Amino acid sequence: MPAQAAGAAFENAPATGIGLDSEILAAAARSPDVLPLLEFTLDELYRRDIDQAGGTFLTYATYRALGGLDGAVAAHAEAVAAAPPPAVAATLPGLLAALTVVGDDDRIAARTAELAALQRSPDEAALVQAMIDGRLLVVSGEGRAAQVRLVHEALLRAWPRAAAIVAADREAIRTRARIEAAALRWRAEGRAEDFLLPRGRSLAEAVELAADRPDLVGPELAQFVEASQAAD
Repeated sequence: MPAQAAGAAFENAPATGIGLDSEILAAAARSPDVLPLLEFTLDELYRRDIDQAGGTFLTYATYRALGGLDGAVAAHAEAVAAAPPPAVAATLPGLLAALTVVGDDDRIAARTAELAALQRSPDEAALVQAMIDGRLLVVSGEGRAAQVRLVHEALLRAWPRAAAIVAADREAIRTRARIEAAALRWRAEGRAEDFLLPRGRSLAEAVELAADRPDLVGPELAQFVEASQAAD
């Protein structure tokens, strides 16, 4: 119906007479997280076939070129992430880790982060802006209160590079979550020394993460880890 309202139609396959809309509907019925993938794919079909090519219908050729529902968003995400200079693109693992969390069911999910915390260097800021411009990240709020998140969790499944990066960082993401929970309680208790990380595995993991993955440990967490080390 939105296509009809825009004056566009779906191509019918010459051999079978099946409309592209029917094929897309069949693919959508098989796919989890379908709505954001469907929205993105239809938007790309319209942009390429109608806006750019000046056509009047959405084509099988473009749909195939996009790679279907999953392929469309994956190809777009890869192009956005690969376009910046290497130093900027190299900050992608830290950005993805900052925007994800591992749930109790071991499922990787998206989470919201403060925009300022993701822009600690010019390279990080450049990648964040590129992904915002590329519609892979969405921003809410303004100024120091601005927050950012992935446009949808479907991106973590449909984009192979993102899925691989986050899977490799799964344990680091878990460790960060434990440190964050402890740091939150420490601040809630007036930064009392009794609520710092105790000697042993908890402190060792935190010190190791802060040293090896500073991209995962922002200034506030780093302060908490340093205070725990000093107390120890």
